[in-house]
Amino acid sequence: MRRCPQCKTEVNTSAVVEVWPEPAGWQFYGKPGQRFIRCRGQHGGRGFIHFIVTEDGRQHHRLAYGIERETTPEPTPVQEPLL
Repeated sequence: MRRCPQCKTEVNTSAVVEVWPEPAGWQFYGKPGQRFIRCRGQHGGRGFIHFIVTEDGRQHHRLAYGIERETTPEPTPVQEPLL
């Protein structure tokens, strides 16, 4: 199994991800509110994010690596103009 380059925790699942967190809705990322970032950094010239997804009451450690850039995890809400 792969380990996080920063904290050395063993991860359950890993994937190469060029843009975090795309594609939106990919099961690897878990659902909004169930994903918590534990570590992030650079390794081998590319970014990585070690995150935990809680599903069915269990924590699953996942590692996204090879990250070239990040977008916001969820769209920022925009308030519509009041009439």
